[in-house]
Amino acid sequence: MKICIVTPEIAGPHKNGGIGTFCASLCKLLRANDHELTLLFTEEPSPNGQKNWKEAFRCDGISIQTINTLKNEDPYADQAPHEPQFLRRSRRIAEYLDATVFDLVHFQDWKANGFHSIRLRRSGLGLTQTRIAVTLHSPSLWLRQGMNESNIDPIAELTLDFAERYCCENADELIAPTQHMLNWASSETWRLQANQRVLPNCYHQIAETNSPHPLDPSHIIFFGRLETRKGLGIFIEGLQSYLDTSPNPKIRDVTFLGKPGRHQNQSADKVLLEWQRNKPRIRIHLELEHDTHSAIRHIRQSGGIAFLPSLLDNCPLAVIECIEHRIPFLAARSGGIPEIVHPQQLFDPTAAGIAQALHGLHEQDWDQTHPYSADRQNQRWIDLHAEFQSEHLDMPPVCPRRDYETHTQEPKVSVCVPHYNQPEYLPQALESIQQNHYRNVQVIVCDDGSSTKDARRIFEEQKNRLEAPDWVFLEQANGGVGSARNRAAAAAEGEYLVVMDSDNLARPQMVGDMVRAMQHSGADALTCYFTAFSSATSPKAATRPDFVYRPLGAVPLLCLLENTFGDANCILKRSAFEAVGGFRERPLSAYADWDFFLRLHLAGYRVDVIPQELFWYRHRPDSMLRMANTDEEHRHLLKNALETQPTLACELSKLVTLPLFKQLQAIEKKVGRDSLHRLNRAPVPWHKHIYRGYRRLLGDPRYQKK
Repeated sequence: MKICIVTPEIAGPHKNGGIGTFCASLCKLLRANDHELTLLFTEEPSPNGQKNWKEAFRCDGISIQTINTLKNEDPYADQAPHEPQFLRRSRRIAEYLDATVFDLVHFQDWKANGFHSIRLRRSGLGLTQTRIAVTLHSPSLWLRQGMNESNIDPIAELTLDFAERYCCENADELIAPTQHMLNWASSETWRLQANQRVLPNCYHQIAETNSPHPLDPSHIIFFGRLETRKGLGIFIEGLQSYLDTSPNPKIRDVTFLGKPGRHQNQSADKVLLEWQRNKPRIRIHLELEHDTHSAIRHIRQSGGIAFLPSLLDNCPLAVIECIEHRIPFLAARSGGIPEIVHPQQLFDPTAAGIAQALHGLHEQDWDQTHPYSADRQNQRWIDLHAEFQSEHLDMPPVCPRRDYETHTQEPKVSVCVPHYNQPEYLPQALESIQQNHYRNVQVIVCDDGSSTKDARRIFEEQKNRLEAPDWVFLEQANGGVGSARNRAAAAAEGEYLVVMDSDNLARPQMVGDMVRAMQHSGADALTCYFTAFSSATSPKAATRPDFVYRPLGAVPLLCLLENTFGDANCILKRSAFEAVGGFRERPLSAYADWDFFLRLHLAGYRVDVIPQELFWYRHRPDSMLRMANTDEEHRHLLKNALETQPTLACELSKLVTLPLFKQLQAIEKKVGRDSLHRLNRAPVPWHKHIYRGYRRLLGDPRYQKK
C-alpha cells in the first residue's frame, strides 16, 4: 500500500517524545513489510535535534516531506487573516494528500493535523480514494487535565480542542493505544465512530551492544518528561517522605532523566535545583539532554531502578522501553499503564504510594511477564495493515463527482431566497442559481413586503421572466428575514433546503457540492466557506475577493460567544428545519442564522461545514449585520440558549469567563485600570480602526480619508 504518516513529532528532529518514537517505529515497521512509505513532518525541528535525520529515514527507504516543502495551493491563503495557524497547516497538508493520492494516511490526534483532510473526505469533495486513520494519543484537553492546568487562552484552546475531537470522531479508523483513552473520550461525551480499536503502540528496538551494569537498588531514576503530569510533584513529595521516615535510607542517588517541562507554573529544572539545595543525605543528578536511545543506554549503564510516577498517561513509550530493554522499573497505576504492566510493578499515583514503593524496593521481584510485548504488538500492526490492504483491493472504484446534468435520481432541493428592497441584486442572485450544474431544483423567492417601487417592479419582472413550475414567487407583509425564510420553506417540496440571501451569488457547483456533502457526511445541516466582494456588479472568474470566511463549525461553548457555524447560506434537511421550528423572527435579524444553527446544535442535530468556497458574499456598508443592534440580538440569543440548557452557563463561566477575567486582571496590573478605561471610552473601537485601515489598503473609496 501507499501510506503516509503525518506527525507533529518524530524521533530524530526531536530528541524524545512518545508520539515521535511511536511514529518512527511505525515507519520502520511498515517499510520493512514492503509498504511504500512517506513521512510528513509538520513542525520545525528542535534546535538540539539530529541534523541528518532525513538521511537516516531515507536510508531505510522512507520518503520525507516537511510542512515547509509543501506547495501552498490555497489562492486565498492571505485573505483569511483570522484563521488559526494550525488550520492553515492542516489545509496545506490536505492539499498535498489529495493531490498525491495515498491508499492510507495515519494522523495523530495532537495538534489536529488531519482536521481539513478529514472534513474534506467527509464532505465527499476530496481524498475520496484515501482511508484515514487517527491515533488517540494525547489530546490537548487530556494533557491540560493531566497537568492540572486551567485554560490560559480559552478561545485558542477551545478551538484546538474542537479540531482534535473532530479528527477522532470523523476519521475512518480510530486507533487507541489503550482502552483508557476510549473511556476518557466517552467521559467527555465525544461521539466516537464505530471503527475503533485498541492497539498498543508498536516499538522498534535498537539493539544494545553493551551489557547492563549490575542492579544498584541504591540508585533510583525518575524517567520521563519533568512536568506535573508525569508525576514530578508527587515523586519529590514521596521521596521526601521516604527520607524523613528512614533513619538509614538505602537510597543514595537520585537521577532525574528527561526533558524539562513545567511544574507549578515554573520551569521544572528550576524546581529541582531549588529542592536540591536542601538534600544533603542523597546525591541528586540532572540528566536533561538525552535522546531516547542515549537515555536507555544511561539507565542500563547506571544499574539504577526507573520510576515512572505519571498522574495521567496513555501507553507511555518510556514504560515500553523499560519492558523491552529489561530495565527494572516501577510505574504508577494510572491511565492506561495498568493495561501494559504487571500489577506487582505498579504503585498508587500519590506521594504516599511512592514512599511505600521506595520502602519496599529491596523486596521487589523484577522478573515479571508484562501484558505488553513489542513482538506481539508489532505483529498486530502488521496484521492490521494487511487487513486494510485486503479491504482496499476489494473496494469498488470511487465514482467521480457528477455534473448533475439530469435530475432523475438526484434528491430534490428547494432553494429559499428571502428578498427585501434589493432590486439591483435579486436578478444577479437568481441568475447564479440558474447557472448551477445541479438541475433538480425548486426555487422559492419570498418578497418580505418591499417598500420601494424599484424592488416591487424587479420582483414582478423576475416572476414573469422565470415563470415555470419549479420557480415559486411569494409575497407577504414585512416580517423580517426569519419570517421570509420560513414562508419560503413552508412552500418547499425538496428533501433538502438551501437558504440563500438575495444579495449573494451562488458559484456554479454550489448546490451540487452541497448535496454531495450532505449525502456523504450524514450531517443534518451544512454551511460552507465563502468569498466576499463589495461591488454592485457580479464578480468575474478573476475577481480577487475582499476576504475569505472559513467558519470552524459547532465549537462547544465558543459557539455561544460568536457564530462559529457559518453564514445563513446553507443546506439542511427539511425534517431538521421543521423539527426546531425554523428561524426565529423578530427581534432577531442579523443573528437569526446564528440562533438557528445554535438551536439545531443544542437539539442534537449535526451541524458541519463544507470546506470549499461555494458562494460569493456581498459585503455591503448597509448590510443587515452592520445596521442591526447586534449586542441586543446576542443577549436574546444567549438567554434563549441558556434557558434551554442551563448547565452551559456553568461550563461557560469555568472554561471561558474565569480565565478571561484573570487575563483582564493581569492586563490591569500591567497597564493600569485608568488606561483601560480610556481605551473603552475611545470614540471608535480599535478593531474598527484596524478594519478601516485594511479597507483603505484595498483601495475601497468608502474608507479613504477625505
